[in-house]
Amino acid sequence: MSKSVWLNILQRDEGRHCLASFLGWKSFDEEDDFQQALQLDYLYDSFMFTVGKGFLWDNVCAFLRLAHEMLRESIGELASDKDQV
Repeated sequence: MSKSVWLNILQRDEGRHCLASFLGWKSFDEEDDFQQALQLDYLYDSFMFTVGKGFLWDNVCAFLRLAHEMLRESIGELASDKDQV
């Protein structure tokens, strides 16, 4: 069974930890690095949304890559600074 399938099965905390590992993130203390914890929540919730909607696994992975790219591009930006979609 692939890692993405296991992420869907695991409890939220375990799933978040597994996703961080899958993304190559180093372990971090969520109380000390609140920004990274929020970023992980965003990516995990994006992942779980697509899984919950029944997306095909290829599409789940594509959506997660898009969410990750959007997150990297928006770090340090204010929502009001971005062009409206």
